[in-house]
Amino acid sequence: MTRTAVIDEIDKRLEALPRYLQERVLGFAEGLAATFPKGMSGQEALQIAGTISSEEAARMMAVIEEEFEKVDGA
Repeated sequence: MTRTAVIDEIDKRLEALPRYLQERVLGFAEGLAATFPKGMSGQEALQIAGTISSEEAARMMAVIEEEFEKVDGA
């Protein structure tokens, strides 16, 4: 189902609900949105691009790979 189709279906079902239930759905959606991690915008990412040296990046990758091997049991 496309995003637009989902929104249309939600809208159709909300219209059939009484106002107090519509407000409960809104509260539920707000609660979900509050727990969903916010990502970084492209503009924000550009501001920090290039701030890590190649050596630092290589070390970070090595540590990540090392730690994942521990999780995988290797």
